[in-house]
Amino acid sequence: MNYQNLHLADKSLFTQYRTLFKTNITNAHAVLEDSQLEGKSFLAEDYNDLADDIHTLENNYYSNVPETLNSLLSAFNLDVTRIVYRGTYSSSATYYLYNVVSYTTGGATNLYLCKPANHSTAISNIVPTNTSTWLNLGLQGDQGAPTIGNLKYEGDWVSSKTYSVGDVIFYNSGDINDNTIYVLKTASPGTTPPPSNSKWVVLVSVDRRKINFSTTNLQNGDIYWQELT
Repeated sequence: MNYQNLHLADKSLFTQYRTLFKTNITNAHAVLEDSQLEGKSFLAEDYNDLADDIHTLENNYYSNVPETLNSLLSAFNLDVTRIVYRGTYSSSATYYLYNVVSYTTGGATNLYLCKPANHSTAISNIVPTNTSTWLNLGLQGDQGAPTIGNLKYEGDWVSSKTYSVGDVIFYNSGDINDNTIYVLKTASPGTTPPPSNSKWVVLVSVDRRKINFSTTNLQNGDIYWQELT
């Protein structure tokens, strides 16, 4: 007699059989009399195949997962190193996966991410507007304002003193809690004190007793100031 394998539709009856088999063998055999199970069987070879599959899965899971994760991590680290801004697009340059360029078209400058179909392929002379190779990241932001430059600590603010851009001073408005250090960002500040003079900007608010020009006896929270020449 040819037997068929049990199917998913037989799961309920199979579960009943297994449950009853532990407590009442007679009732368990009665379940097998159900016409739905006629000509069906779960043979030993099926159990063996299932056991082999589970065993193979367990072995692969134990032996291959660390290696797979390490391989994926290495690939990820490589991709991270490729995420770099390459400047304005050049048709003569060579670009790799995840390189970023700026490209102007239609009067607007956008940033584009390189994403060749074959990730290991280097590309050149393919304009960023080619959507099969480049991903438009959006408009490039405006360039930030230049830094103030070299800073020089000049101690307490003195109204009669001439200051230059980058000079740093301490100003106390008379409030014992006012411990503000300002830096001059625009030349010719005049005699108006910093709080009311937009040419001075706040650098930091700190107790000036914590500003040190020597590394001797530094404590937590102190600021060490070194002027480079």
